[in-house]
Amino acid sequence: MKKIFAYGLLQYPDLLNALIGKALPIASASLLDYRRRSIDHPAVSTIAMAVEEPGHRIEGVVISQVDAQSLAILDAFEMLDEGWYSRRSVTVQMDDGTEQQAELYCVGALAAGNIGGDWPEEQFYQANYQHYIEHIIPDFLQTLAS
Repeated sequence: MKKIFAYGLLQYPDLLNALIGKALPIASASLLDYRRRSIDHPAVSTIAMAVEEPGHRIEGVVISQVDAQSLAILDAFEMLDEGWYSRRSVTVQMDDGTEQQAELYCVGALAAGNIGGDWPEEQFYQANYQHYIEHIIPDFLQTLAS
């Protein structure tokens, strides 16, 4: 079982549940020396990307009990094979002051040249969240199954 630090789309329980088909334990956490940026590319314009930047901090959640099947779905959704994201182990700060190891989806080779400004979370939520729940995720899962 893995733990994932989520800071963008995956931090929303409804979206995560729709994607992997079940609820997993989630706890608030933060990641030091990373910044949450957007991707400046029309193919993936609404996604957040963790980029190493000393002195910055990303607020997010740790998703626990991620099994191999769920991890494979998340890896595909985060486009690891295409190079948009890479996955690495990081140390996160839990709200209770403890530290935990978790996997982080962060900038991949393809995304490295397309880093934009800070990810506009509020704008994403208002403009795109429902579209992800109703269309993007079901379409992704249908493609994954075929």
